[in-house]
Amino acid sequence: MTRLGQKMSAPPSLIENMFDDEAVVHAYVPPGWPASVRPPGAEGWERTAFAFLLDCCPPEYRGYPLLLKQPQVLARFGREFVDGQLAATRSNLAGVRTSLGGFCRPIWWRPPSLSCNRRRRG
Repeated sequence: MTRLGQKMSAPPSLIENMFDDEAVVHAYVPPGWPASVRPPGAEGWERTAFAFLLDCCPPEYRGYPLLLKQPQVLARFGREFVDGQLAATRSNLAGVRTSLGGFCRPIWWRPPSLSCNRRRRG
């Protein structure tokens, strides 16, 4: 297909659209690397990593000048915050069956095959 006599190329890939204002970077990133953070070593990757860290932390962290000036301190605070949230979630999930057993039906912890069979029968 042509547009004004020029052949149209294939649409750009997702990585090429991710950072339109800067050069496209092709680099290996480990599994689980956030899509909004540029690969390590790429131009501006620290800025995108800092923004990602701020988004992972409570909003009030943006009000502390030290955390905004020192990315290492922000990373440490962010790690401690996420670790605390994970520990609280695990603790609550470990005790929810016994503490709420008399108030609700424990459907959510059954194996998926049992839930599917009950839906088909009922």
